[in-house]
Amino acid sequence: MRVVAIVVLAFGLAGAAGLAGPAIRHAKTQDELPAAVVRGDCNAPGDVVTELRPLAVAEGGVRTSFSTIDLAIDELTSGGYAIVVGDPGSASACGEIAGQGTDVYVAVQERSGSNLGGIAWLHARNDRTQVSLFVGEGLGGSATAAPTEEPDGPPEPPSEETPEPPTDETPEPTEPAGEAETYISPTFGYTIAYDSELWRVTENTTMPLDNGPSDYFVIRNQEGSIQTEFIGLPTDPSDTADQYTNRFLQQVLADPDLSEASVRTEADGKPILGGDDDKAYVAIDFSMESDTVGTIKNTYHAICWRMSSAGGVLVMIFQTPQDEYDDWAPAREALEQGVTLPS
Repeated sequence: MRVVAIVVLAFGLAGAAGLAGPAIRHAKTQDELPAAVVRGDCNAPGDVVTELRPLAVAEGGVRTSFSTIDLAIDELTSGGYAIVVGDPGSASACGEIAGQGTDVYVAVQERSGSNLGGIAWLHARNDRTQVSLFVGEGLGGSATAAPTEEPDGPPEPPSEETPEPPTDETPEPTEPAGEAETYISPTFGYTIAYDSELWRVTENTTMPLDNGPSDYFVIRNQEGSIQTEFIGLPTDPSDTADQYTNRFLQQVLADPDLSEASVRTEADGKPILGGDDDKAYVAIDFSMESDTVGTIKNTYHAICWRMSSAGGVLVMIFQTPQDEYDDWAPAREALEQGVTLPS
């Protein structure tokens, strides 16, 4: 049976009392690498239009940068713009901006033999654009990203091992048959409806934090192979849902206890990453080692809701084996639809 490790996913609140297991760690800044939006393309980059915040190295070697620039996303995607990492004259990585809509994803590919690559997420903010940049060795189609060469392009999920044969039958996740139960957050007042036939409660606590109490509710499927964490956190009213999912992605990529971490992609290659100020999401494939079962390949699907009226955020972390992610999507969506935020 697949094993799902309990991890602290409190977006910067790792180590809070009552939570056990390997913690998502804070990133620390060192060896910053410049980045910018330039005119032209990756073969002939032109003048710098705007500088982005330097990429800071996090634990594990991943570099991240979050900037909001004074250019509308429609202007950036109209053609003639690129994102460069390093010196524009001899870029370490580069991606030409193309696409349409309020969320655009740019593959930032290796240049000059740097072995650096990754992805940029462009999110419209009225007449400005939020640029979230994730770069690291072996990300984004780098030739040494894995033992087997992969083509250049957006970050691909790690190759999956042959699934282990199940020891017994798993209940069909798409057709729950139990009675509906409801969890009510004692601090923030949100509710979570879940199927008691499919899910069992493994933790229900409220933890004191420096800026107020946090509610922590965890459910697992009956076999224990699928886990969902709901975390209600007090936060500054100016914080947004997409800032929290960006922070979570940064922490997972930087966690030294995890390997092969990358944004999961749809069948068409589109990263599962998006949202806005009030609700945002990201799916991340990763591997970790267990003393008892060896290498475990799992996926986090994180969803964050901003609760402006309650002064907090609600975070849902749905964790599955990578090869069961699609099978359990209906159960995840049912839990998502079962969330009712305070008015």
